[in-house]
Amino acid sequence: MKTNTLYFLLFVVIILSIRNVKAQTDENIKVVNPFLNKNIVIKTNPFASLASGIWGGVWFDFIPLTAELPRLGIEVGSGHHAVMISGGYLGWSPVGYIPFNESETFRDVITNKGIKIQGLYKYYIAGEAPSGLYIGPYFSYSATKFVNKEDPNDYLKARAQIFSFAFGHQFISEGGFSFDIFIGIGYKNKNWQPSNIAEIDDDLGIFNDEVNLKIPFVMNFGYAF
Repeated sequence: MKTNTLYFLLFVVIILSIRNVKAQTDENIKVVNPFLNKNIVIKTNPFASLASGIWGGVWFDFIPLTAELPRLGIEVGSGHHAVMISGGYLGWSPVGYIPFNESETFRDVITNKGIKIQGLYKYYIAGEAPSGLYIGPYFSYSATKFVNKEDPNDYLKARAQIFSFAFGHQFISEGGFSFDIFIGIGYKNKNWQPSNIAEIDDDLGIFNDEVNLKIPFVMNFGYAF
């Protein structure tokens, strides 16, 4: 309950930050930016529908079994400041069709439902929002639950949290199309919570990763307006 309350409060803080950023004016900013009036960007990553979520060690952040369907994000900025939030529903990736036995796939015998939420504050050090080089803190939270369809008491909960410092660049075309890419370095906290039965743990071959270093690599495509 305390964890859920913490994430709710974090979400409220992000929303309030977006409102404050949106309310800022550019009266004291003298840099000419052709995208100054395009301070909202809607974005997504189509590759997240193939694999995304909660495992992968230092460099990557996915479990092949999970995918975001879809990932949808919004960035709101003014001057040198912007806030981006994105999220998606975690479900089966194409790998879920791998045979579980001679007649069934993983999707036939195990449910997989979860969420992924990301937040990023951007300070544009070269250019103004939403175009140019930026730095800022990044946060990601992923959670999913695998449940045996024949025995609901046999389940496995998986969660991952990432706190890192990001460095990236967002490109905006003359038509308003955007490509946002960043890399970061930080800390991750990941845990698995199996049921007392925990047979799914053996079936999926999932294990705990003791490495807390995280280097997230994120990219999104979108449109600025």
